Amino acid sequence: MTPQQMLNQVRIAIDEPAQGSSPFWRNAELMHRLHDSQGYIYRKMVQARDNMFLQSQDIDLVQGTGTYDLPLNARLGTQWALIENRISSANPPLYVADIRFQDTLMMEGPIGVTDPSDSDFGAVLERDKLRLSPAPGVTTTGGVRFWYNPMFGNMNQGTISGTTATLTNTFIPETPTFIKGAISEDTIDKRAGYYNSMDIMIVSDTNPGQTYIDAGGTFTGQEIGETRRITGYEWNLSAVAGIGYGKVTHAAWSIQPSNDAVYAILCPIPEDFHDLVCLRAAMLAASKRPRLLPFIKEQYMDAYQEAIGYISTEQSFRGNQVIPTDQGSY
Repeated sequence: MTPQQMLNQVRIAIDEPAQGSSPFWRNAELMHRLHDSQGYIYRKMVQARDNMFLQSQDIDLVQGTGTYDLPLNARLGTQWALIENRISSANPPLYVADIRFQDTLMMEGPIGVTDPSDSDFGAVLERDKLRLSPAPGVTTTGGVRFWYNPMFGNMNQGTISGTTATLTNTFIPETPTFIKGAISEDTIDKRAGYYNSMDIMIVSDTNPGQTYIDAGGTFTGQEIGETRRITGYEWNLSAVAGIGYGKVTHAAWSIQPSNDAVYAILCPIPEDFHDLVCLRAAMLAASKRPRLLPFIKEQYMDAYQEAIGYISTEQSFRGNQVIPTDQGSY
């Protein structure tokens, strides 16, 4: 579902079909509840299946430097899975062990180093940074690969502000139509990388597609429904006009959207479980509709148990698995 569709589902659940139908909830306030619900359901899903949203980031190591910046979506609260030591020549490759902070000083020395480029690292998270202990002995591009479940930004939806000629960048307005905060100071996030790993979709376009000719004849292209993974994001402010916009980077659209196209940055929860996010948002919104809370909560708990149960057993399709064991040295 798009953010607008999810908002409509919340309104149906709380018996407020439109923003003007009662004095209780504005769209922006309900979008805020949707964002809170998205984060809650996401964390529960990661707890149920730790590889649900897994992705990786290569980190360049600098000789003598112990702490390294992580991507914004690996901020405080991120659950990390493992870290590969990619500078090691060991076979099989080494992995970076998690260490307790109070044990850090005990790790301040190389253990089992076989040549100057190899180290057995320990790692701890220091808020939004990764600390390796001991500090690397050599500078290495992509020396470690950090695997983690990312934290996601807020979904939003509105009319695009344009695209680049390469079709690999889409500009989104500072204040989209559907976003938590709406016309208040809480507009799209200004931090670089905030929407990374989320999906952007072209929802509609009053001037869709373009005509092109290939071996099969003349066709009219349609970009509506195309979805791309966001690989980069930054805030821009025009020095001339003073107009701000978000610059989203992704794989190229197959056809250029017009400036009337409606985009959506989608909820990262799998679409089959969007109704669960909506029900939790409605449950939060029922603080102003207490008579509805028991009915909404009953629907939510049924949907929650089904969703968590499904993803907890989803791995059964994988069949035989390789379970690592320590065979000792040969």
